[in-house]
Amino acid sequence: DARVITVRWYLSAGLSLPQADSLVAVNVMEHIEDDAEFAAIAFASVNPGGALLLLVPALPAIFGSLDAKFEHFRRYTKRSVRQLLETEGWELERLEYANFPGVLAWYVAGRLLRKTTISRAETEFYDRWVIPWAFRLESLVEPPMGQSLLVVARKPGATQR
Repeated sequence: DARVITVRWYLSAGLSLPQADSLVAVNVMEHIEDDAEFAAIAFASVNPGGALLLLVPALPAIFGSLDAKFEHFRRYTKRSVRQLLETEGWELERLEYANFPGVLAWYVAGRLLRKTTISRAETEFYDRWVIPWAFRLESLVEPPMGQSLLVVARKPGATQR
């Protein structure tokens, strides 16, 4: 689709992002040391009325060896995401946990077992047997916590078409 632009972008290069109606960043923000700078650059690049869609790791209490190995600077709380984005001018429309079973899996693997890798077999098992049930359940009831946070924020201004 000619309306979709994929950008490989490095914050350290000091580049701005192209203007867009929406920006999607899946498991990106936790890799950026200065996430406030990312939020500000994203805000500047999204047109008024446009959206920012994020998936970020949740629950600092489960930060462990896997996060360190994957070069995560942090895991987020609802409060920390809200504060970060609202400080930059974003209005939050959706902020909810996702992947409830992942909390236990990530805690056991990264905190208790101190693993630094996840095997292909473990990933395939989880994706095949756990995720489909978790997503079905979470579409009916918002989980009280989750391995990730799903965020939809909007830049104030005119509504986009």
